[in-house]
Amino acid sequence: MSRNDSDQILKYLHHASNDNPERSKFARVTPLINLLKERFLDHFPIEQNLSIDESMCPYFGKHGAEQCIRGKPIRFGFKQWVLATPLGYIVNIIPYEGATGGVSKVNGLGYSHDRVNGIIAVEWNDNNVVTVASTKHGVQPLKTAKRWSAANKTMINIDQPHLINVYNSIMGGVDRADQNIGAYQIQIRMKKWWWPLFAFYVDASMQNAWLLYRQTSAARSQPMDQLAFKRAIVHVFLLRYKQDRVVGRPFTGRGPCTCISKRVPDEIRRDKVGHYLEAGPTQRICGLCKKNTKMVCEKCNVRVHMKCSQQFHA
Repeated sequence: MSRNDSDQILKYLHHASNDNPERSKFARVTPLINLLKERFLDHFPIEQNLSIDESMCPYFGKHGAEQCIRGKPIRFGFKQWVLATPLGYIVNIIPYEGATGGVSKVNGLGYSHDRVNGIIAVEWNDNNVVTVASTKHGVQPLKTAKRWSAANKTMINIDQPHLINVYNSIMGGVDRADQNIGAYQIQIRMKKWWWPLFAFYVDASMQNAWLLYRQTSAARSQPMDQLAFKRAIVHVFLLRYKQDRVVGRPFTGRGPCTCISKRVPDEIRRDKVGHYLEAGPTQRICGLCKKNTKMVCEKCNVRVHMKCSQQFHA
């Protein structure tokens, strides 16, 4: 794709109407966020253990919702509250627009408390005091954790409550999602403030799709890492929406492929759209019967006989 074509596509890329009456700080991407929430929830692999944490989308411009968080790998950008599974599947995203209120007018100054039956709260004196509340797990059975003892100058075993141990084992879902997204994130830059959010949501959708693919039977026969999965997705879209070649231009087909299924995804081979046959300059091996033929499928770029075409694309 040429630079001008790319600029033309990005020029007309919009996510909300200019007449949208919403006045939130993220009004430009709110329809996209709502759509992604629905899709993420529809395909959510049911999981009992979920984690909530903040995730940063890098942004270095000027915006009312831009945050600066010291100690984070990404200090400047848009903060978002993310609900994720232990493997990193993002279930829900809520962009943070800033503080919405101060001290409650009902309670005023001082303190307030609520008491709910069936909840246990535990304080564990680690390097700092850690307070955890749970409706399911308790203190027993006690686990062990290794900590450095300044007095003994060595690592020692200390008792750890069961609910603290369970929390530590499942709390990194959002961090795992950030790791997956950051591995192969979109590097295209634009002057629009909403572009980093759009790129972040595309990367989040791709990593969610990759995690779902890993749970399918196809992943056991053809495992793919995230990079290979993204390349396969791009390959499918390029084949599905490619433009037809100009009639009369010399044919420059590639050599035969030993494994047709790897070169032509099933989504393209079986979509029954645009699979026209034309004669090539030389004979090559048919993708179905393995005999020589001059006929080639324009879309799949595979040699196939007329009598084999219907079965090959079925």
